[in-house]
Amino acid sequence: MLKDRINAARASYVNAYREWLDGEWLNAPDTRERFAEVLAGRDVTPGLLRPEIRFQVDGAEDRHPVYRHLCVDGAMSASDGDVAAFICEGETVGERSLTQNYRGMAVTVHKLRWDEIVMRVEQDPTDAPAFVDWATDWMNLNDRRRPGEDGLSGVVHHITPSRRSRLLRTSGTDVCVDFGSAPTDALWDLLDRLVEVGAPRVTMSSPA
Repeated sequence: MLKDRINAARASYVNAYREWLDGEWLNAPDTRERFAEVLAGRDVTPGLLRPEIRFQVDGAEDRHPVYRHLCVDGAMSASDGDVAAFICEGETVGERSLTQNYRGMAVTVHKLRWDEIVMRVEQDPTDAPAFVDWATDWMNLNDRRRPGEDGLSGVVHHITPSRRSRLLRTSGTDVCVDFGSAPTDALWDLLDRLVEVGAPRVTMSSPA
């Protein structure tokens, strides 16, 4: 089922992230407070790994500013001021494609990897207010989200600007989302927004 595959994709990423951090952050008793410090915008301390640091990246000036934000899984600052950023990848889950109706919208799912889900829709949704509001909220650009009970900050890490594409007999607009540490609610909320903007169908897949 759709729900099972989404849950499995997120769980794979979280497990990989926990292993990558080697328990230093997520198993510490003050984990939530330490994440809160990072989200509050404190500087990256030289030699200390900090999780989920947000950067601004170059992007097309005609796009909404939300698409010029990137949250990396971890960052470490050197004494000379250089910053090394790290990206963690989960495993790709799912073998066979499946299609399920979600609130009148056909959702087709192939193999998924939580940190890189390509969503193909017929029309570009990324300029629609409903989509921009979703991105602003789940990327925490309004600074309203707080770390979850699992010790993660619970935010979407990046949204790649959409592009038109064509594959075999299907065409549409591809929107690539790195869901980062966001809970599965973020993806369900996005599907709700796509329903809101009138998308008749969406295809979700990830590179192998």
